Amino acid sequence: MSVVYGIFFGDHNYSTTVIVDGKIVFAVEDEKITRVKSTYALHEGGLASLEAAEKHTGIKLSDADLIAISDLAIIRDRGVRGKESEINVNKYLDILRKANKPIKIYSHHQCHAASAYYLSGFKDKTLVVTSDGGCFEEEYGTIWLAENGKMSKFKSIDKISNASLANLFNNACPYFGFKGLKDEGKIMGMAPDGEYNDMIYNVFNTLSEYFGDFNFAIPENTILMQYVYDQLYREGWFQDQAHKEVVAYNLQKAFTNNMVKYFKDIKKHFPDYNKVCIAGGVFANVKTNQHLNEECGFEEIFVAPPMGDEGCAFGAAILGALELGEWEHKPTHDVFFGPEYSEKECDIESKNWKVEIVKDFIDYDLLSDLIIDKKVIAIHYGKLEFGPRALGNRSVVMETTDENNHSYLNKRFGRSETMPFAPIVLKNKAKEIFDIKNSEFAAEFMTVCYNTKEEWINKIPAVIQKSDKTARPQLVAEDKHPVFYNILKEYYSKTGIPVLLNTSFNGHGEPIVNTPAEAFAHLEKGSIDYLLIGNKIYKKK
Repeated sequence: MSVVYGIFFGDHNYSTTVIVDGKIVFAVEDEKITRVKSTYALHEGGLASLEAAEKHTGIKLSDADLIAISDLAIIRDRGVRGKESEINVNKYLDILRKANKPIKIYSHHQCHAASAYYLSGFKDKTLVVTSDGGCFEEEYGTIWLAENGKMSKFKSIDKISNASLANLFNNACPYFGFKGLKDEGKIMGMAPDGEYNDMIYNVFNTLSEYFGDFNFAIPENTILMQYVYDQLYREGWFQDQAHKEVVAYNLQKAFTNNMVKYFKDIKKHFPDYNKVCIAGGVFANVKTNQHLNEECGFEEIFVAPPMGDEGCAFGAAILGALELGEWEHKPTHDVFFGPEYSEKECDIESKNWKVEIVKDFIDYDLLSDLIIDKKVIAIHYGKLEFGPRALGNRSVVMETTDENNHSYLNKRFGRSETMPFAPIVLKNKAKEIFDIKNSEFAAEFMTVCYNTKEEWINKIPAVIQKSDKTARPQLVAEDKHPVFYNILKEYYSKTGIPVLLNTSFNGHGEPIVNTPAEAFAHLEKGSIDYLLIGNKIYKKK
């Protein structure tokens, strides 16, 4: 047996991955253990996911045949972020010394690229493109050429001659009242509700302009971004929701237009490459992904499900498995790689809460009736999802026909979200509802938006963006998620609607639920009406 441990040593979104004999057996982000969203800097985390990996797999870091590390930011952090950070950095380095195993260090964007390409399983000529807010290796992005399971680097989008489009959103967050590295998606979510403004669009276009020949905008434009946002603030563009929506609209439009130009140029340079894999925080923007999918001439795109920096440990572990000759290049079945809790553990935990069993088995007939009755159902089943999307194992579902369900659910969970909720849809019915011409595999992971067909817009308003009528569907198949599939199927048999609302199982500002205790806490306080956990259905006493 060979073991590869993948560890991320960057600035935020720490995670750990374990691969045994070429198979991913565990992957989790620190935030889902520490309960601190988008864990930033080593004084907030960095060890929790490693400890969880050892606990849940029974495999110690010292048992590894290879420790695969993404990034070298841990070295830079020494003595920079304060005494507590220095202590945790030294703890990490001590752990590595004590493990006394071979270590391989991979670059940040190589790990991003690996997380996308090797999960896609694409064997034909494939482009792999990464883009984010920067890293220790002085890159904002990369372009790779891949075929038959091998990648070669073609281009580095370096910090010296380029700007980061990701930082446009990150730097905007405080002006919208949001938190950077966490809430960028909220800006994207409100953008369709705004309108075009020539002045604001041109400013953002200048900050994000693609010049051709793989060069972006004004190098190191952070200071200019700050000036722009300060000026917009002084002029009152962040004073109310309507003004914010105009800023969001033009930011999103300029950002998307320039990314489309970039990808069209890449395709022009490599006309015989018809597939593209993408990773990095930029591609958490599912609306931009829609335009890349529809307008750039590719037959298929695939977005790394862990597209952010949490995917770097994941990519490092895969690259390590490749070094050992044990990685089989094929499409991933799913991304359920996190902690799992037995039915016995769930039963024991239930005794600590004011809850009672409604059914001691998964009664799909009952669940569908409850959903039709507009009840809020949470699912805590199997292994925790890896990445930012709840894909059925830690999800909350509700019916889709009432447009007020969006505000109703946000109120139940104490959220103030602008992002539309996503639909889950039976895979064999998806094309009847959404305009899906390609990239169905990516849609299994809820990473791309599609237009909704006219006849369905008024049938499922709870999961459709109210202004542009797009949706971010998850296609559900029986062989990949039987529980989610059977809930959907039973609901469809009674209503003729093969779509349900899916939102992540978490409260305001907290990461997706991990443990049974966290799930039962939401049931007891009334965030949800019913909880499916450990093959039983519970309600509050």
